[in-house]
Amino acid sequence: MKTVVVSDSHGNYRNFKKILDTNSDADYIIHLGDGENDLYDLNIDDSALAKKIIYVGGNCDMGMHKRTRIVEIDGIRIFLAHGDNYKIKTDKKVIAKAAEKEGCSAAFFGHSHIRYCETIGGIFLLNPGSCDMQDDGTRPSYAVVTTENGSISTEFTDL
Repeated sequence: MKTVVVSDSHGNYRNFKKILDTNSDADYIIHLGDGENDLYDLNIDDSALAKKIIYVGGNCDMGMHKRTRIVEIDGIRIFLAHGDNYKIKTDKKVIAKAAEKEGCSAAFFGHSHIRYCETIGGIFLLNPGSCDMQDDGTRPSYAVVTTENGSISTEFTDL
């Protein structure tokens, strides 16, 4: 399955729309927060597209969405969070432990505006970076996650 993972769009409708248009074949689109208004302002009313989108709220959102969610994609339980409540800038083990506690083998998060992918304590961790502006000087990005037979892999895409 193909899952597109996006975070921290912060009103950059052009980049977010480009991601949606480029990945119309995705099975799921996960937005990890700080883009709540982007979903509404782009008038995503195509029911097929709307059914693919999974959203968690971020620290810059208005609180209309849950801050964490657990989803199962292709048999893999994934912990979703924006990341600001899990010290992701200083200690990735905190979010890994939260995922493990929920019986998840992966955690996807945003917030830092820096792409990241690593396995810690058996938990696959992914931050797609920001599709608006990175904090490390690299180009805005998102991730394409592929799951098959219980395995997970990712590829970052620059905008």
